Amino acid sequence: KVIAPVVEKKKVEKKKVVAPVVVEAPKGKSADEIEEDAYQLAKQSLANGQYKLVNQALAPYVEKPKIYDGLYTDLMDELNQAPRQNITPVTVLAKDGYTNFPGNIRYQRVYAAALMSDGQTAKSVTVLESNLPDMSGNESYYALLSSGYMKLHRYNQANVMYRQLLMYDAYSAQYWLGLAMSFKALGDDGEANKAFISALNNAKPGWPAIAYIEQQLRQFNNE
Repeated sequence: KVIAPVVEKKKVEKKKVVAPVVVEAPKGKSADEIEEDAYQLAKQSLANGQYKLVNQALAPYVEKPKIYDGLYTDLMDELNQAPRQNITPVTVLAKDGYTNFPGNIRYQRVYAAALMSDGQTAKSVTVLESNLPDMSGNESYYALLSSGYMKLHRYNQANVMYRQLLMYDAYSAQYWLGLAMSFKALGDDGEANKAFISALNNAKPGWPAIAYIEQQLRQFNNE
């Protein structure tokens, strides 16, 4: 008989599972604090006329549209609220947003508005016309374009656009006034008179344009 060799079984020791040691990162600045630093740097650079530094301060957030949009909007709001002796900072900042987000309607409108305030109406209209969105939901975009058409004496286009805008808001005194002025420029005093009346009927008390509208109506009615 062949006797099989006896094999001693080795005891397998169970390894103890050791929980990983979590090393806490040293407490530094929070994401909000870093964003605030970027904002303050951009704001100070803007005040000093160091426009390249403004762009550098915001650059880390270009790939994070929500953060960039928030920082950008805050800067624009501060600029728009401050006494504006020079439109250049607004134009430069708006151009950065327009350049960094090509096709973004919001930045396109802000840049166009800054250009128009700077007296660069033709360039402003070109920017607006380069990427036209649906009118629904973008009425302010087309209102700006319409005012640009008026300044460039493109009265027919302004007239058509104001009538389209009134289809979205028939109670806008601003749209009625724009329509009235375009009719007047086109020599149609009858339609201009009707539109001025509608503008006055829909105007809110204290609106600065009321005095101008009333003056126009007196002229039409030979008062």
